Amino acid sequence: LNRSLTVDLQHQLRFSGGFGGDLLDESYSSTIHFGEGEDDQINESGDFVSKTPENVVDELSVSPVVPLRNACPEHGVDILKSSFDIMRDTLQDVVRTTNLLLESIKTANTLKRTFSQEDIGTAWKKRRIGLNEHIAETEKVLRVAQHRSIDLFPETGDFKDWNKEFQEAMELIPQDLESRMRKFERIFKLARNFERTATLYGKIIISEVFLESKYKTIKPSREMGGVAGGQKYLHNNIIYKFATDWHGIYGSDEGAMKAASHEMNGLMAVIDVCQCQHNDAISGCPIYHNWLSFPLTNLIDYQGFRLTAQAVLPINKRTLVYGSDDGGNHVIVSDQEISKRMHSLAERLNLRYHAGGVRADTIKNICFPTDIEVHKGSDGRTYMIDFARICPPTRDKQDQYRTSRSLTQHFRSEFLEKYKIALSADAFSKFCMHEPEKKQQEREIVEATEHLLTKIIPDFAKDVDKKFTKHVDIDQFLSVLKSAGINIRYLGELRTHVTSPFARNAILIEMICRSIKNQIREELRETKREARVLALEVYSKVVLKFFNRLLGAGDLQKSQAGWAQLRARLQNHFSKFPTDAEIKSELEQKEDSVVRHLTNNACTLLCTGTTFVRQISYKCLTCCILDDQGICESCAEKCHAQHNLTMCGISESFCDCEERTCCCRKPLPPVEHTDNPLYDKINLMGWDALFKRVAFLVGVTLSPQAISGLESLQGNFVFVLPDIAKLEVKSKQVTLISRAEANYLHLKSLMSSSKERARLFPLAMKRFEDSLRACPNSPVVIKEYADALCEQAFHDPMCIDFNLLHIAIKRYIALGHKDAIRELLKKLAVHDNDGVLNTLSVSEGNRDLQSTNRMEMYRACYALLLTEGSYKSAVGLDFVATYFKYLSELNLDSCESLNKDLATKLATGCSELRILNLSSASGVDDETIFIFSKNLKKLSKIVLDYLPITDLAIGHLAQYTSRLTSLSMSECSRITDNVNPELNKLSFLRTLVCSLCNCITRLYFGQNLESLEVLEARKCSSLAYVEGLKNIPRIYSLSLGYCPVLSDEFVTNVTTYLPHLEHVDFEGALDRITAKSVTKFLDYKSLLHINLAGCSVDPQVALSLLEFTVRNGTIKIGGVRNESHEENTLFGM
Repeated sequence: LNRSLTVDLQHQLRFSGGFGGDLLDESYSSTIHFGEGEDDQINESGDFVSKTPENVVDELSVSPVVPLRNACPEHGVDILKSSFDIMRDTLQDVVRTTNLLLESIKTANTLKRTFSQEDIGTAWKKRRIGLNEHIAETEKVLRVAQHRSIDLFPETGDFKDWNKEFQEAMELIPQDLESRMRKFERIFKLARNFERTATLYGKIIISEVFLESKYKTIKPSREMGGVAGGQKYLHNNIIYKFATDWHGIYGSDEGAMKAASHEMNGLMAVIDVCQCQHNDAISGCPIYHNWLSFPLTNLIDYQGFRLTAQAVLPINKRTLVYGSDDGGNHVIVSDQEISKRMHSLAERLNLRYHAGGVRADTIKNICFPTDIEVHKGSDGRTYMIDFARICPPTRDKQDQYRTSRSLTQHFRSEFLEKYKIALSADAFSKFCMHEPEKKQQEREIVEATEHLLTKIIPDFAKDVDKKFTKHVDIDQFLSVLKSAGINIRYLGELRTHVTSPFARNAILIEMICRSIKNQIREELRETKREARVLALEVYSKVVLKFFNRLLGAGDLQKSQAGWAQLRARLQNHFSKFPTDAEIKSELEQKEDSVVRHLTNNACTLLCTGTTFVRQISYKCLTCCILDDQGICESCAEKCHAQHNLTMCGISESFCDCEERTCCCRKPLPPVEHTDNPLYDKINLMGWDALFKRVAFLVGVTLSPQAISGLESLQGNFVFVLPDIAKLEVKSKQVTLISRAEANYLHLKSLMSSSKERARLFPLAMKRFEDSLRACPNSPVVIKEYADALCEQAFHDPMCIDFNLLHIAIKRYIALGHKDAIRELLKKLAVHDNDGVLNTLSVSEGNRDLQSTNRMEMYRACYALLLTEGSYKSAVGLDFVATYFKYLSELNLDSCESLNKDLATKLATGCSELRILNLSSASGVDDETIFIFSKNLKKLSKIVLDYLPITDLAIGHLAQYTSRLTSLSMSECSRITDNVNPELNKLSFLRTLVCSLCNCITRLYFGQNLESLEVLEARKCSSLAYVEGLKNIPRIYSLSLGYCPVLSDEFVTNVTTYLPHLEHVDFEGALDRITAKSVTKFLDYKSLLHINLAGCSVDPQVALSLLEFTVRNGTIKIGGVRNESHEENTLFGM
């Protein structure tokens, strides 16, 4: 072993080579040739074979060889020595671990899981490579040091100033595309290097947590104060804060880890608000608030522990200008300008102004949590730190006086933004003990929590039932959950309101996975403290044993105890988590079996039989599966893939797919039932989904054999040591970094060839989506993403990508960014001279994705810009007239800014208009109608409801818009009988609405109106005559409710001259219509709906009508409407 590990350092130092660039970005590989000692083995291929398990060799990555150049001088020798010591200890472990691995293989073979000799050889080869890579990295550092004449262990430190480089990169003001790209590149590469360095040293700190301070490679710092942040370490200009409950203020280490997570979330919320206020809309390049800077921060999870790594800032106790750095004993508000700016920032976060402090003589009015810290750094920048309590705590009626929950259970910032009043961040804490309105502020917190539980969550559950009717993508679901402002801990509450079985099962699995994650982390921490070893094998065994306990493998008593412990944790962490009785009741229903079959693409008839079960059903027109029949989703996707299908939504049904043609009726393996309903529930849904999710949350890599075994064997599975392939480090950075990388990739793609652009931009979109998952409501992320999509769409002016524009518009609408949409439409006006974009004349029969997205995008832009009152202003209408040259539909309902000048601009600028709604618009008179009529030659539909127009306005329409097909003029009180000649000039008119026109006593229809199909004149109190019915035989909808013209004679004329009636409304005719005339409607075969409410009709006649229309229509008699598919009973008669 000693001979095998001998590395000739003198020989390595004499080596000279051309190594350049950053050490972290260089790739270098070498092969280390070991001498054939008696303890070495050479396989048939001539490769050196180590007997060390792979996960033990993985511990080699703990050694900080890569960033050794930046090591502290007093630690440099220790770090290098530690690297070789770990390698030596690893090889000395060979003999001891061989028997263990062989025993695992024997166990696997006993379970009928075979490992071929080739598989075992491959595993050994990977372990040998892991050792060689570690030694190669050590060699690389020595080689680069020799080439650059770097002293690895200088007498004085020369550390990287992470903060200075980061702030300088953030403050760059780009002038063009190239400089924008360089800025983003500089930011994300610096952040990536920081993450790698912090992760590397963080692993050392966590791995040595059990050692006494004097033996640790990186020793705890005694100079830095603070209790809540945990024990602190300082190395390479990075502060590491250990998230452990070392002073008992959080109630547990898990609580301390949650507080560290709140620190990161609070930081991202403040950054988002600051950048939203000062985002450069033209360049799309984020810049910081001009007075506030933030630290480069990273969250590290490893072996059950959590660290917060933060770049050292140029601050100290004397630089504090706002907040408190001693637990609220002294609160500082020394800079009035910063105080004003903090107040403005708090308003954006919806935080309340309050008195903060522990001592009565030092309290100050503050709008953030008292322990926030804002410093005037020695470099002239203003820094904010300690964000863990930015969001106020939640407090329901069950948690009255638990201080630890005030530190760990907070509202989400997304909820605060939408809530009606500002809340105090110090409520229910010691910092508000001297606040005069303390009780009021605490009451507001309780009310906000009640609002979340009784309003936000039930409303969100309805959206979940609509959106997640099929397979649930848990990442997408959690993103939507966060955007609604709902915390993960309320998943149990949410599940009680959700009805979709897919969503209910996904929520249940997520709750179980998160509880398992916390349980595994707790056991890893306990093992770390008790075992006091570096070898990863020990910690892999912890995960292995826990997984097997879940599956019920091994000791049955321990398995039962493990499940009891897990259930207790679930009930403690998630309120209203279902009881065993509730889960057992769910299992007795067949909805879970339906979900299981649909997940496995199997026909649901296998589990439902002919029992009606709630599920999604489809009609197949091709196979004539119609009426009360339907097919399940699996058969729709496989057996009827190319057929004409119609989705009927969720209903009580079973699958009617014919057995001889169904290709989905392959029975699934039976599921065994135990006395543990929760175990049975998971067994039914599939263990593979649960373990994949747990592995992701914990940072465990499962072997492909384990995943395959879980998928095929369901619960009949036992994990062995090789199945736990790796325990990984999980690292999290602020979304600012992923945004910077996304923008860099986007800009790089714009400057690359088309082939390279096709590769880079999807990567950019993925990074934007990652940022949105972390901060789903972030205006900055949404706008940058939409801006990038627009730039990509317009990259080739000759071929605009409307699919990307469609996605961009959705993002802009979510943001409500009207200015951006206006700029986009200006661009489109330049690039779309042929008017293809702004027209709605795309044929219904042959729409490709591009044309469909054009229409949807246009309508979305139009709705956002014009349906809100602020954009019906003179400026908004002038914009429409200027840039909507080919506009086909304009809605000016209730517009208060329309005048004759704007009407002229709109009529001349949007001369292609076909649909115009002027209902209730102010400033509209006969002259305004004349302006529109004269210029809009293609107008086909106009709405003039509630306007003070006269018969003259209708005359203008008849003169200039001869092809008008639809006219609505309800409640136009100045319209009289003189309108009849003008109406008869509209030979193409199909729809006429003149309800509540009380000055009309007579309507006359000449032969010129033979195209009329719909006539609505309800509540015309003076309408006594309707003549010329024989000239409008195409009428299929006639609505004259409450008009004096209604009589038996009129009904006779109607039934004589209007043979195609489908909808009739003669409501309010009282005794003027008798049963004798009503029976004439029985001769119609086309009648679908008849409304005779308020008519004196004999019940026997009404029953006949009901029997007549029960096939496909509805009837309303005596004020009660009876649906045709309901029971044949009459009410109110």
